Amino acid sequence: FRVETMTQKYRVLLVSWSIVIWFLSASIASFGGFSDSDVWQILNRLIGLGAAFTILFAYQPPAWIKRRFGVSSLT
Repeated sequence: FRVETMTQKYRVLLVSWSIVIWFLSASIASFGGFSDSDVWQILNRLIGLGAAFTILFAYQPPAWIKRRFGVSSLT
């Protein structure tokens, strides 16, 4: 379960934390009792959209991330 290259570490970090934050925010809203509010519905969709873009950036990183961290894209 060890990853060795910087690209693998970068992908594991982004994908795993985006999913964790997405589900954790939904759990907190549910337990906090404000999951039915309109503001939360909008915020929840924005968090989901942010998670989707984060996962996209994990596999197709912008050029400045490629240069700074030495990661590569899928293609």
